[in-house]
Amino acid sequence: MERGVRVLHVDSDEEARERAAAALESVDDRFEIVSERTLADALDRVADDPPDCVVSEVELPDGNGLDLLDRLTQQRCSVPFVLFTAAGSEAVASEAFDRGATDYLRKGAGAYTALARRLKRELVGSRTDTEHLYQSLIDRERKRFSELFENFPEPTIAYGFDGDDEAVFRFVNNAFEETFGYDGERVVGERVNDTIVPEEHRDESENIDRRIDDGELVDREVQRLAAEERRIFNLRTIAVSVADEIDGFAVYTDITERKKREQELQRYETIVETMPLGLIVVDEQGTIINANEQAADIIGYDADDLVDEPFLLLVEKGVVNESLIMEYKQVLRELLSSKYDKDVDVIETEITRSDGETRFIQAYTSLLPYEESFRGSVQVYHDVTERRQNERERRRQNERLAEFASIVSHDLRNPLNVAKGHLDLLERECDSEHADTVGEALERMEVLIGETLELARQGEMVTETEPLALSELVAGCWGMVATGEATLGRSGNATINGDPERVKQLFENLFRNAVEHGSTSPDSQARQDAVEHGGSDVTITVGDLEDGFYVEDDGPGIPDDEREEVFDAGYTTSEDGTGFGLPIVKEIVEAHDWSIAVTESEAGGARFEITGVDVSE
Repeated sequence: MERGVRVLHVDSDEEARERAAAALESVDDRFEIVSERTLADALDRVADDPPDCVVSEVELPDGNGLDLLDRLTQQRCSVPFVLFTAAGSEAVASEAFDRGATDYLRKGAGAYTALARRLKRELVGSRTDTEHLYQSLIDRERKRFSELFENFPEPTIAYGFDGDDEAVFRFVNNAFEETFGYDGERVVGERVNDTIVPEEHRDESENIDRRIDDGELVDREVQRLAAEERRIFNLRTIAVSVADEIDGFAVYTDITERKKREQELQRYETIVETMPLGLIVVDEQGTIINANEQAADIIGYDADDLVDEPFLLLVEKGVVNESLIMEYKQVLRELLSSKYDKDVDVIETEITRSDGETRFIQAYTSLLPYEESFRGSVQVYHDVTERRQNERERRRQNERLAEFASIVSHDLRNPLNVAKGHLDLLERECDSEHADTVGEALERMEVLIGETLELARQGEMVTETEPLALSELVAGCWGMVATGEATLGRSGNATINGDPERVKQLFENLFRNAVEHGSTSPDSQARQDAVEHGGSDVTITVGDLEDGFYVEDDGPGIPDDEREEVFDAGYTTSEDGTGFGLPIVKEIVEAHDWSIAVTESEAGGARFEITGVDVSE
């Protein structure tokens, strides 16, 4: 039995509902009329028993006909909708058509008959007419879908499967053409895997095809060949058949930049957590937004207790003095000002850890990258407590050495000068061979006192350094030493940082030591020493080390069992030596915080290696 045409008439006027029903039944008995008086009742009726057409008055007890039209549209009820009203106007008619109404009629003489005839023409007619109506609706929906598909902002394809179960392009949207660089008409019919899938990802893509063909929804990251480069996409598929040869849709959301940012963030977090220095990031509001474990360890608090707290918390907890906040603000003003050409500023301050321990830090401050407005700052904390303690110890040591030098200079030289004066008087009064012996002893004491003072002075810690070119320095020092027939071989090319006067003294003492223990220069006591040790004309070489330099000779060398003793004050193998030359060298080395070791040169002579040096090049 052929199904009738069901019409839902919504009107609060009972007489109007009855007249409309009578008119429709008189025109064609295939009309089935159901009536409701309110918007809510009409929606319930549509939900329970969808009609083929809706006729509605504008004014309803709980709304109006246009509201009903909107609600039906939202519920995807796309049946014809006729606004049949006694209170209409051109404005109402225009708004109704804008919202999707099919027709509009004013109540009046003959209006009910006209309504019935229009509905018969539109809804009853032949089955062909009915199909035409539905086809029109389908065409309209397809047009709307096509516009949505073409203008969808994400690259999207409509796909189907060929005889080999391979996904092929059916349609692509504008965003796909722009992102992947293909003309839509050219790729239609091509296999997706052959067009945009990298060769090494073919197996993965074919597996995705199988899952899609089984009706599974896919949502995963993939790599695809875009217009100019390989990019990363989030692939989401929808298995739905909406037309011939279309089995579904695939949406490619480009996440390449997001992945890069994630990788950069991960690298940043790794750097922050593994860097040996403390780091705190403060936003534009003065809130700590990041702190690594090293910073927390320096301050003495857990990193989690610092993040999301105001930077002023460090003042409240007594970690830093309030004056540091003022300095920090001044630093920010200078970094933000065009008057100052600097990207980083440093503050050295004292902090008090949570356990009460006092430490010294250097806080390096720089701005977070910004375009228009200040976004915050990054502070890198360097714990310099040990350095400050070493500086204090150096000052104390220098003070002790200065006091010692004063005692030696005053308390020893004064009695020595008295003895020398009395010796002069004694030599005038009598001629005694013992006077010469006493004079030599006093001269020896004078030399020892001078060497002792020099040893004390060289032991003072170095506080200021400057770059020193080894080649120039060595040449100058060589000219200051009585070298006899000794020769200077090649010299180093590096530049080191040190105290110029003390480093000169170091080289002169090492040269003098090599000459005195290996020279064959005639007419010198050094020659006698060299002969005693089996030496010959000595060649001295200065060379570069990775972290320092060396001085070596081709003389007799230093026996293994004496290499530790040569730096002891007073140790000497020469009758006339004071034993202070190499100890002074060691004091100079240690004053620079360097290290010195004695070994054997390739020629069998002595080799002194000085390491731990700040080498510039």
